[in-house]
Amino acid sequence: MAALPDDSTDEDSTVEDATVEDFTAEDAAAAERAALLGPEVTITVCPDGPLLVRGPAELLDGDGNALTRNRETVALCRCGRSGIAPFCDSTHKKRRATTGSAGGSAS
Repeated sequence: MAALPDDSTDEDSTVEDATVEDFTAEDAAAAERAALLGPEVTITVCPDGPLLVRGPAELLDGDGNALTRNRETVALCRCGRSGIAPFCDSTHKKRRATTGSAGGSAS
């Protein structure tokens, strides 16, 4: 480990005390996800469409198990008709085309 500069204080040494062994595999995975996806999470509500989740958000199923993310941006279904729930498969577009409305009530 590198020696501390002569003008350092004991407060500075706490950073030097951490070793690679102090980090768990979970810490490494979280750091890798953050580096891949970026540090910020945003959720965009698409009118008559899905929720778009961007960033390193962890998605969990109803039992608390992590869902696998294969993309940086994930579309979550809001219409409840997706064949790949909880992810969007664009079924909401078929419903809109069938009903002839863009999400409003038909007159």
